[in-house]
Amino acid sequence: MIIAIDGPDGCGKSSTIQKLADFFPNNEVVCTRCPGAPQSETCMKLREIFLSDKTSKSAQYNIIWADFYQMFEEVIKPNFGKVILIDRFITSTYVYQGVLNSYSPGIEKLTVDTLKFYNKYKKLWPKYLFYLSAPNRTLQRRLSKRVGVKTEFDKMVLYDPQLVLNTYEQSIEWLAKLFYPDPFSIKTIDADRPLKHIAQDIYNIIKPGLKL
Repeated sequence: MIIAIDGPDGCGKSSTIQKLADFFPNNEVVCTRCPGAPQSETCMKLREIFLSDKTSKSAQYNIIWADFYQMFEEVIKPNFGKVILIDRFITSTYVYQGVLNSYSPGIEKLTVDTLKFYNKYKKLWPKYLFYLSAPNRTLQRRLSKRVGVKTEFDKMVLYDPQLVLNTYEQSIEWLAKLFYPDPFSIKTIDADRPLKHIAQDIYNIIKPGLKL
């Protein structure tokens, strides 16, 4: 089963995936991310380029798609049959490269490219997309405590969290309409709670479809 988990920076995607992975034996679960799947040297290099200050905003869109294709070929396809947890999905591309990037090629092109990608990897498409929803204050509090250099996307949330939240809500609506009737299920999860409750709720939803 392939599961994508998305939401604004600070919503707890990575922590939720780590906690959710604890429900499965190590050899039956794969935790990856976009950009920068740790299982792929190419994806890691793409992540480094993507996050570099030297990379233009106009290049980000193509880099993120290159990373998606590489991740599906090198990580998702070889591990098909396991539980695969993906940190970020196309909804983040909508937000950060489709709307909030001043050099965006536009939602029309994003829609075309998303459908092209789906048609190529239809059999590997996530069963679920979980959107982790949290209020402004929670996102800002978590990000302010984050150790290390803040990315430009962290800074967007710290500066104007409501704008980012509103755009994520739009991305969920866009994706739901684009794939109506749904080939996969989009679920909103309250992420303003203890991590164990968030992971348990997700597990309870996916459990009936697991091959245990």
